[in-house]
Amino acid sequence: MSYAIATHLTGDRRGRPYGFTLVELLVTVGLIAVIVGILIPVLGSARKTSSRVECGTRLREIHRLTAIYLDRGNNLPPLNNNAGDSPYQYNYLIYDGANFANCWGPLLSPYRSDPEDPKLFYCPVQTNEAFQFATPTNDWPIESGDGTAAGYARRFGLTGKTFTSISGTIAFASDLMHRPGLVESGHEDRVNVVFTDGHIATVDDEILLNNTLGTPFDSLDDPIVEEIWKTFDRNP
Repeated sequence: MSYAIATHLTGDRRGRPYGFTLVELLVTVGLIAVIVGILIPVLGSARKTSSRVECGTRLREIHRLTAIYLDRGNNLPPLNNNAGDSPYQYNYLIYDGANFANCWGPLLSPYRSDPEDPKLFYCPVQTNEAFQFATPTNDWPIESGDGTAAGYARRFGLTGKTFTSISGTIAFASDLMHRPGLVESGHEDRVNVVFTDGHIATVDDEILLNNTLGTPFDSLDDPIVEEIWKTFDRNP
């Protein structure tokens, strides 16, 4: 090996080891910071997209479990234990404070073939603790007489029916959409919807964020909720 090559590999002619200068080090650190700054938003966007896909997957699985429930000779249960099936009623309950007989509760009944993980009934994007799994404001396991909310809502007007008795293909269930704030704390400006035939669609109609739904609902909200579900039907 020549002296010039050996010097290049091991240091300068006086034996000093070769290394980065301060300028080179600062440039390298700066480049790393730029790359990280580019990657963090990309990774965040990828996680959000993945969670939205997982939300749709959970809705499709809820549809499948409902179909199994109906195939056993059952009909769709009431939204809750109030009379009638008004759209303003609580259409997201798992437990109504007394039993699991209404809305999503029968799919989690210990007497049926249950999903192993009740988190299936919660949107992975939703940030409102009242509609997340096992939070201080939404008990799991059930420890009180309070109702336990799911993260998905079922359409009103379907009590006592089956998928085969419903005319045409209509929206069956969706992310929570009964107040603009709940849409914003979930998918921001859109919701995932599962239809009676099991397919999934994402809807971002203006009515989701521009309506006058109250807290809590009353009968005056019925036409608004009905129009939202009809909007879903028009977005196959």
